Amino acid sequence: MSLFLPAMQPSPDGMWEVEMVRLDHGERLPVIRNSRTWLPAPLALRYVLSQRPRLRPGSLANDVRGVCALYNWAAQERTVGFLDDWLARGRAPTNHELKQINRFLRNAPEEADSQQGTPVVGAVPEERGALGEAPVVDRAGEVPATTYHRRLTSVLHFLDWALRADNAGATQAIDDDEHVRIVWRVQRLFREWAAERPIPESLTPDPLTLLDIHFVRRALGADEFGRWHYADVFVPETRLRNWAMFEVAINYGLRRAELLLLRLDDLPDDDDPLRNIRVARRREVKVDKGLSRKTPRIVRVPALDPERYDVVRQYLTHGGTEGGRCGPADAETRLFLRHPSEVKRPSARPAEAPSPFEPISGARFGQTITRIGELAWHAAEREIAAGAGVVTIRTGGTATAVKVTDRVLEELRTRLTGLHPHVLRHTWATHFALAHYGEHGFDGVVHLLQLYGGWADDKMPKHYAEKAMEELGQRAAAERLMALSTNR
Repeated sequence: MSLFLPAMQPSPDGMWEVEMVRLDHGERLPVIRNSRTWLPAPLALRYVLSQRPRLRPGSLANDVRGVCALYNWAAQERTVGFLDDWLARGRAPTNHELKQINRFLRNAPEEADSQQGTPVVGAVPEERGALGEAPVVDRAGEVPATTYHRRLTSVLHFLDWALRADNAGATQAIDDDEHVRIVWRVQRLFREWAAERPIPESLTPDPLTLLDIHFVRRALGADEFGRWHYADVFVPETRLRNWAMFEVAINYGLRRAELLLLRLDDLPDDDDPLRNIRVARRREVKVDKGLSRKTPRIVRVPALDPERYDVVRQYLTHGGTEGGRCGPADAETRLFLRHPSEVKRPSARPAEAPSPFEPISGARFGQTITRIGELAWHAAEREIAAGAGVVTIRTGGTATAVKVTDRVLEELRTRLTGLHPHVLRHTWATHFALAHYGEHGFDGVVHLLQLYGGWADDKMPKHYAEKAMEELGQRAAAERLMALSTNR
């Protein structure tokens, strides 16, 4: 379909919703439309089109949902009305209006895409955990802290863009100095309000421990005798592929899209001891004042545990047996492909049937990782029961016996059931920081994490480095206490 700006203005009487519009080439574009007239907001539509080169589709949709909340606030304010007209008059929100916006962002229910249900203003919001647990109603009647922070960031970016006369089509232009002062004022207030409601640590999923990873590998792989104990969960044609996807995700810390876009020519050479893979990432480069574009950048990421790359080698060499890779072997084809047995044939003519070797979608990858977590939990229950609560973990050629208490078992169940793909990246960053902190120190770990992890800034790398410093300090203190007690 073609997008156009309507000649008539949307009615300010209706509320605003986010509509995911599918373009001719398959891209889904988030559009803010009026619930009564179904007409899009012209300014918001121009904002979406300007942000397409900078943001991924999922990030752009989340950003637009925050902007939609701003449109709904304006629709309820008699002094504001239609937000596009208000900004076109060169208006900037006062501190009092910013407080009203903040109150609305904290209490308005979370937006839903129009295909998934129409949002109801004033409904009691529901809070979901980071991994999609059952909703829990916030006691204060406010949205979750993560949603609130996302809304603040989205509104700040939108106001920064819309207050420029060229973007909003303002009849009364705001000069550059005034624009900087306004944005700085909004940013300062938003930071103060965000600090009053920080994101709880409980919403951050715990990384997988060595015990968790042990059970995942027990569930996915064959034992020392070549037996597949849990082979009935996945079809035989996908066993090695699913195991290889897990090992690549947890050993390289790739995002979901980065992993699924890997090609055969991105894999390491046979003589590479670090098993570096090539990851294509985008870097933002400023080309003019207020304008930027994303340029591709190739980063070589080493494996956290190079020995685990053998699973990928098995996947490539088995040729369709036990889930080995099948399909085109061209260097530019995807590494992970759907097996023909997974592709649902349409009821149309055979000539219109899709290719039997299609790339794996992000949704299917997420479902596979969640199923792997459930499978690992079942494997843990069986092994713990068979060993009378004692599990032997082998790392680096050494065997360690672990006593599994009721508390450890409950934590194990929480981490494995409902496993999310991003937890694997979280696990990689945590173990990478622990493994390299002693050699490189705090600053060195932050630099390596930002380089290999692909973060735009050092906020998250510093978080993982601080966690590693704290964990290693606790280990050293425990060792000193153990040495003192032994000497006595």
